Amino acid sequence: MIKRLFPFLLFLFICFYVKAEKLYWVGGFGNFNDPAHWSFTSGGNGGVKTPDITDDVYFDKNSSISTFIVKIIGEARVHDFIISERMNTLILDGSTTSNLIVSGNLNLKGNINWQMEGKLNLIATSPSDIDFANVTPKNDVI
Repeated sequence: MIKRLFPFLLFLFICFYVKAEKLYWVGGFGNFNDPAHWSFTSGGNGGVKTPDITDDVYFDKNSSISTFIVKIIGEARVHDFIISERMNTLILDGSTTSNLIVSGNLNLKGNINWQMEGKLNLIATSPSDIDFANVTPKNDVI
């Protein structure tokens, strides 16, 4: 009986206790899925992990010392996608096959040049803050 309950209890533990981690983009130009550009602290050392659907990602003044390009290749899944108001210009790039999937808040208040031609999928299942500011995605917002 205990052996049968253990996997179920482990599953419940993971579902209820896994929480979003805050990840900060660092190091300027690069690919979104490159862990070398993600840090647990603003301006910290990169290399912690590639964001996933449970993570909150932030782009801020410590992301780059000048205008920078972040390229989404394939699919990028995050919980919150936050662009700080005080930062250098971010050029978000990606082809028509690139997709950004956001399951939480979307805040594009910072300096962003949206060049990604793929889809932006907003899949929140609870109320979320969505702020496009002055950004117009190039393709569908679903």
